Amino acid sequence: MQNEVNEPSQKILLLSIEESIQAINANNIGRLREIISNLNELAFLQESSLLVNFSSIFYSISKFIEKDHIRNSPKWQSYKQSLIEKLNKSQACLKSNPINLEVLDSISIELISDCDEISELLGRFHISTVEKAKVKIAADFYARGSSLGVASNLTGADKSDVLTYIGATRIVDKYMTISINSRLKSAEEFFN
Repeated sequence: MQNEVNEPSQKILLLSIEESIQAINANNIGRLREIISNLNELAFLQESSLLVNFSSIFYSISKFIEKDHIRNSPKWQSYKQSLIEKLNKSQACLKSNPINLEVLDSISIELISDCDEISELLGRFHISTVEKAKVKIAADFYARGSSLGVASNLTGADKSDVLTYIGATRIVDKYMTISINSRLKSAEEFFN
């Protein structure tokens, strides 16, 4: 697994964290899901476990916000504030020069631990929201063309869980390729 992210990716992660904080405060699940989708694509391209971690964190938070029993829990506000404080620390770390990726990775691991705790204490989930996120991300990587082993190693998801998820969904159909003839025909139709 690699935690290195190039400078443009660091800027995208910084922006993603800033936007996620706004989305969390506004209970905007749709915006969080957009951020997750963008981070997943970038994590795939960069093969970055750090980006996978943040995507898993945002997925977990979106699931918490989605559930009325969690959002209405008296404990949620203190958890939410703690998550936002740690996301703010992540922002500060990304803004520092030079960026200390070890500290950023450490903060992401703390956030994952917090999400696991919230998932266990307040949730009614079959598995941890973080584990579910990692399985979904690994399946997405696999559907994009990554090997099962690479997808599992990069995300930390169990291979059998990934295969079960892939078998139960149509995610592999999401990125089906289009033949050259179909592409040419589409291009001709577009330009005519």
